[in-house]
Amino acid sequence: MSIKLFHKECTKLSKLLRAFFVCVVAIKYGIIKDIYISIQLMLRKATLNDLDFIYELYMHPDINPSLMYEPTDIESFKPIYNDLLEKDIKYVYEHNSVAAGMCKLAPLTYRSSHVVYLGGVGIQPGFTGKGHGAKIMREIIDICRQAGYKRIELSVAVENEKAFRLYEKVGFEKEGILRNYTFLQKENRYFDETLMSYLY
Repeated sequence: MSIKLFHKECTKLSKLLRAFFVCVVAIKYGIIKDIYISIQLMLRKATLNDLDFIYELYMHPDINPSLMYEPTDIESFKPIYNDLLEKDIKYVYEHNSVAAGMCKLAPLTYRSSHVVYLGGVGIQPGFTGKGHGAKIMREIIDICRQAGYKRIELSVAVENEKAFRLYEKVGFEKEGILRNYTFLQKENRYFDETLMSYLY
């Protein structure tokens, strides 16, 4: 390689390194935070167009018992969904641009404004068993870190050992038991939930 060509290649490398350094600094100080998140993460805010997907996920017989809402028809669900959209707390998880899961991130207020509540986590059955549960959880953790939260909290049915193990795997810790916390109308019974948290 000639000295001239070597100098040209070094100049190109130097420009690339400078550009990379500028991007790192910009991300660190939030200048291009939103762009960074949209590129890196597969979580996006839910929209009206996601109604059918979200409804079907909430009402799926394998998923519904672990979530907030009793089985209902889509017309009765629309006001619930509109409320989630108005509060801007519902997210869709995508894999290869296909909706594959969901979650809810509800910030607390006042002296607990550093806390966000995580709920409504669900993976479309066709995507289960492929590592997407861990992926959505890690991206939730990244998003909340970028947003400046210091604590994520959630509750999970004590009998839902699979979900409990997933949350432990990504760094959540058990804090206690919420007794008779949820009522399952279909089975006419209350059940306990485990309170868990992730601290930054």
